[in-house]
Amino acid sequence: MYNVSRGIELKNTIGCLILATCHASKVRWVQKVEKSISENDIFDEKVLAVDEFNNMFFPARVKKYFEEKGWKVIIDNHKSRTKSMLNGLAELSTDYVFYSEDDVLVDLPSKEFILDNLKHKIGDLECGMLSLNLGGTTSTISNMGGSNSNTGSKNGDLDFAKENMIIQNDTSFSFRRLEEKRNAWFYEFPGLFMPRELMADTINKSKEKFKGMQIEMALTSAWFYFNFDKKYYKASVAKNNLLDILEKNPLLASDNCRHLTNLDKTQGAFVYGGNPSL
Repeated sequence: MYNVSRGIELKNTIGCLILATCHASKVRWVQKVEKSISENDIFDEKVLAVDEFNNMFFPARVKKYFEEKGWKVIIDNHKSRTKSMLNGLAELSTDYVFYSEDDVLVDLPSKEFILDNLKHKIGDLECGMLSLNLGGTTSTISNMGGSNSNTGSKNGDLDFAKENMIIQNDTSFSFRRLEEKRNAWFYEFPGLFMPRELMADTINKSKEKFKGMQIEMALTSAWFYFNFDKKYYKASVAKNNLLDILEKNPLLASDNCRHLTNLDKTQGAFVYGGNPSL
């Protein structure tokens, strides 16, 4: 990849895109998110994309705080998650992007580990999604523990994490996710690494074909409708205790085995407004 505006060849660069809104709780949380990222800042560029709506505004002091930490802050007013994402992606010039949100603390693995996974091929397939989440399977963390008639397994494709392991280090391992055991949220937020241009492409394709659908469901639909799965695979990263936790009590996996920590216990309920659809 060559960046004409900078006149340099990009190699192994990762950008960070955090989406933020302006509710008072979110403004407090997003500063904690930034501090969690700073603890192991692996990023070459960082963008905070803020959507101001419902007469709420992003405080100038918080904007200054982020800018002093090396973030580019862009502020829009359109009540649209996808517009903010696309505007944020347009501000980045990196090979890869990490997308997350203003209410999730991040315990980032090393840059070497992330890049090794993003560049790993399985047969002819490239890594298209590397998630720090464990969802997207037919029996997700939230409803684990019972038999699933569609898969014959208790915990969806997580039951096959060991045999689908890709790379392991002292703290974590990655594993391929199984498309045949997917649910409607196979393409999942937050905490997702992708090739930057691929993320923008999938968002635009989903807007073209699945407008009005919940965003992750639309992106999942577009991923398979436009045959991205024929070129790319999805992997997740978990802490090394995942296999033991799944055996003892799968309901503990989300809190104990991810590299993410939810600050918002209502996450996904959209109690702060905004538009979760395309």
